[in-house]
Amino acid sequence: MQYEEQDYQEKFKLSSWIKLIGYAKPLRWSLLVMIISITGTATIDIIFPILTQIVIDDYIGQGVTEGIWRFGFMYFAVVLAQSIFIWLHIRYAGKVEVGATYYIRKAAYEKLQQLSFSFYDKTAVGYLLARLGSDCERLGGTIGWALLDLLWGAMVMTLASVAMFIYNWQLALMVYIVIPPLAIVYLTQDMLMWSVVYCLVLLLGNAMCVKGISDRITRPQIMSKL
Repeated sequence: MQYEEQDYQEKFKLSSWIKLIGYAKPLRWSLLVMIISITGTATIDIIFPILTQIVIDDYIGQGVTEGIWRFGFMYFAVVLAQSIFIWLHIRYAGKVEVGATYYIRKAAYEKLQQLSFSFYDKTAVGYLLARLGSDCERLGGTIGWALLDLLWGAMVMTLASVAMFIYNWQLALMVYIVIPPLAIVYLTQDMLMWSVVYCLVLLLGNAMCVKGISDRITRPQIMSKL
């Protein structure tokens, strides 16, 4: 019996992925620890640039070294916390991957046992077993690691946005002007050239603004020296 593999060209379905993530419900405690550790990792990723600002403004810019040991201790504590959080989310993402693979494979085998004998007349059993072995493992890895990447990216973007608006909300708004056009380009996928033109115009406009500000600052200094 020869079986030809079907090539599915269906578009992305959010409902299917929500149902797939449901297989990780028995692993809720591992998911909770993974989410907490990802939040900690994302928070520390935002703290590092702030620490760099502190050492530049308070020590390098002032030319002092008094109290630098306190900053070094704080930096070491942050690095240690980052290491712990990374170890936790890698460990528990692996647990989610293995556990989700187990539950998906178990549900698939239970479904196969409920099918009629005529189904196996048209489908090779070896093919089914091979696909269950590889596809279930791939789906489990997607639930564990793709969910980790998604959560980490969302956390970093959210915390970075909060930090940007706290430091300078005008500059943060200028940065976020670019996001709506990029979202439109991503959704349509037919406006790449227009996005490039928009980015070039935006960069050119920003460069001209910076040049104008620089001229207004440096021109009086040059004229006073003349």
